[in-house]
Amino acid sequence: ELITNSSVNRYLAHFSTFLTYCTLEYEIIPSNPMIGAKLKLKENKPRKRWLKRLEERKSILSKCLEYSYKLYVCAFIGLIAGTRKFETLNLTWSNVDLENKAMYILDTKNKLDRTIPIPDILFKELQKYKEKCVSKGNRYDYLFANEEGKPQESLIGNTFLKKVVPNWEYEPMDFHAFRHTYISIGSLLGYNQSIIKKIVGHKSKNVT
Repeated sequence: ELITNSSVNRYLAHFSTFLTYCTLEYEIIPSNPMIGAKLKLKENKPRKRWLKRLEERKSILSKCLEYSYKLYVCAFIGLIAGTRKFETLNLTWSNVDLENKAMYILDTKNKLDRTIPIPDILFKELQKYKEKCVSKGNRYDYLFANEEGKPQESLIGNTFLKKVVPNWEYEPMDFHAFRHTYISIGSLLGYNQSIIKKIVGHKSKNVT
């Protein structure tokens, strides 16, 4: 109930590599006991990697807005700026520079801090969101804070789509699909791959 079958399979694969290393490099054990064992679990249908149709993008944003304005802004950032889930949740007003229209993403997955330009459409939404937070007396630095002032991780958990759109009519997806959508649409529009790579924080062009 805690992790998916695909995650279990990846853990098993890594553990098997570790056992092989113990066998060949350190000779701690005579052989890898996992070789030949049928331990692979059945994996679910792969999740959709990006939102190809404009109707899908409009629909999911509309449903997020119906659920809560906070969730809408969170999803909007993921879609328009290509940020990862934890990067979005950990955004602070200190690192959202509305004056210069830039977001500073720190403590990233691959340890590469980066600056993301804020397009006009996102700039206007962030202005509106900040005014709303101020009017509500929210003094927390995190854009998406819980009652304790910490990032509200439950806002976009792994099941956020089921919570927001129980009868989602399109293919399954998770929050990361917004990031993939940003990259894919940028590529289709002919944006320079090196620029996309820098904005999304990939170390390798192959990943992009």
